[in-house]
Amino acid sequence: MEQNLLLIAAKAAAENVKRNEFKELHPFKEDDVNEAVKDALGNINLRNEIRKLLYPEGIIIGEVFFEKLQEFYVLLGFHSIVNELISEISIDIFKGIEKKDVEKLLNFLVNTKSRYFWIYLRTFVFLFQKYTLDSKFISKWFIEICEKMGNDLASGDFYTAIGNYAFSFPLEGLQILKLYSNAKIEKITLHISSIIMGNVRARIITDTKDILDFDEVEEDYHENKNVDKRAIYYCSYLHTYHKIEPSIDELDSILNEAIRDEDKVKEQAYFIINRYVNSKREDSKIVDFGLNWIEKNIHSSSSDMCKYNAVDLLRWIVFEDRKEKSMTIFPKINRILEKTLPIQIDNGGTWSNIQDLLRDTLVIDLKEFEKMILTISNNSSKEFLHYLKDQQFDFLTHELENVDIKDFILGLVTSRKKNERSLGFTLLRELHSKYPDTETKISINDEQALQISLLEAKAKLILGKEICEYLISIEPFFRNKSKALQKDFIREMVFQAINYPGECLEKWKKIENPSEIFKVVIESANSYFEKLNNTADLSANSYCLPIFIKAEQEVKRKMSKNISEGAYEKSIFMKFIKKTNVLYGDKWSVNHDKSIGNPTQFSKFSHSFELPRLEYLDPEGIVLRRIKAKIELKNLVK
Repeated sequence: MEQNLLLIAAKAAAENVKRNEFKELHPFKEDDVNEAVKDALGNINLRNEIRKLLYPEGIIIGEVFFEKLQEFYVLLGFHSIVNELISEISIDIFKGIEKKDVEKLLNFLVNTKSRYFWIYLRTFVFLFQKYTLDSKFISKWFIEICEKMGNDLASGDFYTAIGNYAFSFPLEGLQILKLYSNAKIEKITLHISSIIMGNVRARIITDTKDILDFDEVEEDYHENKNVDKRAIYYCSYLHTYHKIEPSIDELDSILNEAIRDEDKVKEQAYFIINRYVNSKREDSKIVDFGLNWIEKNIHSSSSDMCKYNAVDLLRWIVFEDRKEKSMTIFPKINRILEKTLPIQIDNGGTWSNIQDLLRDTLVIDLKEFEKMILTISNNSSKEFLHYLKDQQFDFLTHELENVDIKDFILGLVTSRKKNERSLGFTLLRELHSKYPDTETKISINDEQALQISLLEAKAKLILGKEICEYLISIEPFFRNKSKALQKDFIREMVFQAINYPGECLEKWKKIENPSEIFKVVIESANSYFEKLNNTADLSANSYCLPIFIKAEQEVKRKMSKNISEGAYEKSIFMKFIKKTNVLYGDKWSVNHDKSIGNPTQFSKFSHSFELPRLEYLDPEGIVLRRIKAKIELKNLVK
């Protein structure tokens, strides 16, 4: 049964049978596949039968070669052991055709856009342990495949395959290394060269025998004036350690040697510590060593790549800690983070890791999260706020919607530190459900802290809904404060009631059992609008220069046009809707085959929002108001 399973799958693949149909006709379990493949791996006759079924007309040097192997793989259910079988079948075929045809086949992989590229790529992990190619061809082909893969996460298998090639065929590996060495070293060739050197070294250590010229090659790279070659030498040790476990002392020695070199070599040290410790996250001794080493060596002027590898390691160590929910590691994590910051805005990969680090910390402990977010804000505020405001931390803000951080935000917006206040107001805007409330555990008796918070709100343009909710949330703290502070707060609330009569005043009128502050605010705002309405009948209102009327009409038309075009460009859905401009009428019909359909009434839909009226009525006055608030704020917190 086990043999027949593979033969049946091969015949079905050749006939383009769909996987669902095949599963219905031939139900089988993963164990059945594993047993059948194990048998085929040791049975060349069976593999030859599979090959003949897949290629009944013989091997075709073209994309169909890979397509049939892919279909065979898919029918068997994506089990990893099938990759090894496909590798063995490929080796059998490669040995039976000319080398130039093998090279043609491999070049099809470089140029194809088919998904079989990624499926077949996994087979090289096994294939390159047993099959060699011309060094000039394979050295160039490695580069082309790596360029095609780019930064895709699925590329790891292929880099493992390159390592397997160098480990299995060290002399061929050294030939490739020499070819790269004689040309200009690029980012890709630096990476491939380090993989090759590391695996050749591992083979020498494993076999305890010398390989011709390796000592000289290693020494040349180690002491070369070319920083790229020194980077290859140090980075190669990571790939040696994948095959052979180093001692802590050995690891420490190579890292400390690399860290004394130029930035490009230092980056290899952080790359090693990140990848090696990451692979041993369950080993507390190795994790402690890695964190201690980074804490000792990282600093704010380290290169972007050094910082990336440091933060990447922190992110995965904290992720590992989610299983235990342990908090013992966080003081060290925070110290390392503080030494690493600031991180440049364009270092997006590192900021992505920081988002993940914050999310994982939030899962473990809210207080540790608050400490960490303050560390980031106080040491890289501008960059952190950029990512929060630009909605690039949307995964984090989504998680925060389900966590009670109202007290934390209240502490931020009343802080004497500008960075923390900016962070607090940014969180208020991003987290609409997190306004502080009267049930907060914080008791704010510090009038200066409240005054700071109020001035910060005055200095910013906060839209209607946000400023309405914010003033509601902090109003209880002003009830028992000094008359001067209450007066200032009431003045701000009246200002916003006039600025946003819909978003603020109308909502405040609906509050049940309003406090004395709200009563005064509502009464003052109502009085203002009553006096304003009384000016509507003044004779002066009937006089207006015609040019002003024309200008107002043009401004309205231009604004309407800009809003309409902007909404159309920004909307994903509008791009799929046919747009027709109608010159007159309120109905439309369709003309089809010289006949006009029944007229249909136009329907309407709209969306409205409230603009801050005082921003338009007195823009200069508003700017002066903000400048005054900023000056008062600066004097208060200096």
